[in-house]
Amino acid sequence: MRSKNNRLGVAVGVLLVLGGLSQAQPVTIAIPDDSSTSDERSVEVIKEAYRRLGLTVEFLQFPVKRANVAANTGAVDGVLYRREGFEREYPNLVRIPVAVKRDDIVAVAHGTTVEISGWDSLLPYTVGCLLGFDSAIQNLAAGQRAVTVNSADKLYAMLEVGRIDIIADARTRALQMIEALDLKDVRVLEPPLLSVSLYHYVNARRRDLIPPLTRALADMAEEGLIP
Repeated sequence: MRSKNNRLGVAVGVLLVLGGLSQAQPVTIAIPDDSSTSDERSVEVIKEAYRRLGLTVEFLQFPVKRANVAANTGAVDGVLYRREGFEREYPNLVRIPVAVKRDDIVAVAHGTTVEISGWDSLLPYTVGCLLGFDSAIQNLAAGQRAVTVNSADKLYAMLEVGRIDIIADARTRALQMIEALDLKDVRVLEPPLLSVSLYHYVNARRRDLIPPLTRALADMAEEGLIP
């Protein structure tokens, strides 16, 4: 009888937790202000994970660096995704330990004469990155000439007119920008500089979300719903 009562108590406790979550205000999540098609898929993944908890999500657009700061200060509840280890620079953020996206960091160049083979091979060039895109910035070799801007449109325009030689960017965003801006002579260089798994992060004040979100995303991964 005692074990049956214990099981009933656990079940009631879970329902109470989820009931409390469902009555909360929408969870606010920072997303890039130049979201790619791949970002849209990740938005749907995160939206579904929260839906399984009985929560709605409000997605707010920011430049990359501002998104990081907004999530870390608690101005929003979390950020769509970032690389593992992001919490070392932004200690108020907690990683949900199920990858929601995988992508390559690639070099993007104008013309066909540039050949690369890793981060050190970028040293002869001036490299452009989005401000706050640490998956690229933190891997640049010491002494690398680098320019950071807060707009993908501006970054790719700088490449087109020769103000920078190479862009280090996510493959999905690079391909989107090349198509959107109709950059005929701009190409993604192979091989990629880095392949990364990306994770959803929440502000530490929303630690209540971590266990149920982890379970929801793990279930979705098993169901094949995470690309």
